[in-house]
Amino acid sequence: MGKREILRAFHKAGAEVSEISYAWEPTPGESVPCWSIYLTDDSADYFGVPRFHQFDNSASAVQWAAEIAPYTD
Repeated sequence: MGKREILRAFHKAGAEVSEISYAWEPTPGESVPCWSIYLTDDSADYFGVPRFHQFDNSASAVQWAAEIAPYTD
């Protein structure tokens, strides 16, 4: 799985991604590879989630996208 599958999963959920990258992120003691995903402000508000998310692998990102649902009061 890769970037296309992740974008497809977010698109299917109705979420718009403004930026996506796979890079080494610094953590205490070492750097680790991960997917960094930024939703648009409108999508983050619509789903009631933070705009920025990080995932260890693409399968986790796809699974999370499949599980999000619109925010309701």
